[in-house]
Amino acid sequence: MNITTLREYFVPATRVHKFRITGRFASVDLPTSEVYCKSASLPEATIGTIDIPIRGRTYHFPGDRNFSEWTCTLYLDKDFTLHKNLINWQNEYNDPDNNTYKAGKATETLIVEVLAADAKTVARTCELIECFPTKVGQIQLDSTSVELATVDATFVFTKAVYK
Repeated sequence: MNITTLREYFVPATRVHKFRITGRFASVDLPTSEVYCKSASLPEATIGTIDIPIRGRTYHFPGDRNFSEWTCTLYLDKDFTLHKNLINWQNEYNDPDNNTYKAGKATETLIVEVLAADAKTVARTCELIECFPTKVGQIQLDSTSVELATVDATFVFTKAVYK
């Protein structure tokens, strides 16, 4: 492989700061929307092993696939609408006033798109299927900070579909 071939392979390369997250971000009657996200990742997937000992040796076979929790840091709007929607989404499957579960669909599909160098073309898409928030993080308030307000949200999902 020569330097020209190597350069053609990586230039223009995918940048980690070019991505977008879309979804309903609440299982209530809200339209699908794009959110302003400070950081996110493509989720981690692991395959367990099934170990079978036979005659002094252990044979390893692929087992179940598991997905780790997915955390993203989201920018908050001036009215905290996104934060309210995330809390209301959690309330759908555990109402804090009555400690009851509301019947119905409490999961959504969230889409993570990694953009190419032109910031328009989608290089990779990951759909998080049957996703719901397990943690809506704290909002850090600081009178000396000039940073935009953010909140960390952690989600679990049934499967990830890559396109």
